[in-house]
Amino acid sequence: MAGLDRLWKNKVLLIKKETTAGVDAVPVAATNSMLAFNVALTLDADEKARNPDKGYYASPEKSYTNKKFSLSFDVEVAGSGTAGTAPAMGAALIMCGMSETVVAVTSVTYAPVSGSTETATIYLNIDGTLFKATSCKGSINMTPAIDDYNKASITVTGLYLKPVDAALVPGVFTSFQAPVDCTKETCALSINSVLVDGRSFSYDQGNDNQLKQSTETRVIANVDRQGSAEVTCWINPQSTFDPYALFEAHTKVPIFWTSGIVAGNITQVNLPAAQLGPPQVGDLDGVAGYTIPLTPHSSTSDNEFNIVFT
Repeated sequence: MAGLDRLWKNKVLLIKKETTAGVDAVPVAATNSMLAFNVALTLDADEKARNPDKGYYASPEKSYTNKKFSLSFDVEVAGSGTAGTAPAMGAALIMCGMSETVVAVTSVTYAPVSGSTETATIYLNIDGTLFKATSCKGSINMTPAIDDYNKASITVTGLYLKPVDAALVPGVFTSFQAPVDCTKETCALSINSVLVDGRSFSYDQGNDNQLKQSTETRVIANVDRQGSAEVTCWINPQSTFDPYALFEAHTKVPIFWTSGIVAGNITQVNLPAAQLGPPQVGDLDGVAGYTIPLTPHSSTSDNEFNIVFT
């Protein structure tokens, strides 16, 4: 056996929607590769101590239940290159408890779902060692910012399967487009229908995904969703944009961040009814600016946010 049988850099992440929750969907590199960055994998389990009286001192024996994989990775947020065609990262968004609505040659919209959310099978092959998880569900944190590119982080919980040896098949990433560089020309931040000097926007979906088990069922369940958001922007005249008035009135206002100007690679994250928290004043790289916490609300069921690709 060689001393360097497995190299960390040589890994491929595959994600495929499951037809039946918890049943291996058998993703393949040709159609289910995910262009992922900063992949991290953790095995979690509930520890139960077994500490019988033996007549001598001894560490307790242990039993481990509710074994599950926790996975995190970053993705570039980009369209498919064609308006009305789902982006290559679509499987990850669906796994994060979102519906997918396609309007041909126009748009693809991802919106949250309460209750019966889809599951996925994930394969992570690390240079010949294949880690599998079924019944996977995730949560996304969108983080576009000026002087960066459009990206997001995803955390996933899935049922543990024992790793096996399997040949590494290189990923196929031809359907992934380059993300938009966030600049004055390509991005916009709107708060209450006012275009402000936006610096960054973050939206944390806040999905609560838990392993649930009975005598008949073992599955990852999405039991709650409590999203949060934050924007940073330069201070404009109060007559143009007054966040304090909105904060004091508990006003719920529409907010969106748009990235991209070329059809097929335009992304908009929408909060249709966000409540502003206390605006904080500070130094944004030498410019006076606001950091404003936001609480997304629904104006109707399941619409506190959506992501639209056009």
